[in-house]
Amino acid sequence: FHNKFIDYFEKDVSADLFLGFGEVDKEKHEIVVDEAIGRLRDVIRQFISQLANSSRPIISSRKQVKPEFHVRGINLRYMGVVLFGILAEWRNTRDKNPATFQSGIIID
Repeated sequence: FHNKFIDYFEKDVSADLFLGFGEVDKEKHEIVVDEAIGRLRDVIRQFISQLANSSRPIISSRKQVKPEFHVRGINLRYMGVVLFGILAEWRNTRDKNPATFQSGIIID
């Protein structure tokens, strides 16, 4: 999880659970991690929707990619997930002409 996401999540997420050291209160930590994963998926889906349906650019240069992801608490490792989500939104639109598809990403 990105540090900014942990700040937004407001619950203590134990990294020990992923390392195999989290045997104490394991069930409690698993519940919190499951909640965090669900919340992160929601944040990513919202970001995809914002980018896919925006009539104005949210990301208009390479320099904006990292800050736009991180301000939402999304790690850059999810960049591919976001891209494929935007492409899925495009495929689901009625007008499949790429020239008329608008999104919140314009990279120079």
